[in-house]
Amino acid sequence: MEKNKIYSFEKKEFRRIEKLADEIYNTAIVIKVFCENDKYSEHLQNILPVIKFLHQNSDTLNSIFINYEK
Repeated sequence: MEKNKIYSFEKKEFRRIEKLADEIYNTAIVIKVFCENDKYSEHLQNILPVIKFLHQNSDTLNSIFINYEK
């Protein structure tokens, strides 16, 4: 079983990582909605499961930052 790693970030670094996580989350939402709305493109429908996976994981990551005690 893998041990949890403990990371220590300065406040400025933490905010930068939090912002990046938020940007990834927002980008994933935009791409997911675009792919879902374009039902006629087979290529977009083929990558939709990957986009949904990215959206789900970025949502989890973003929720960690939102719920982190500041």
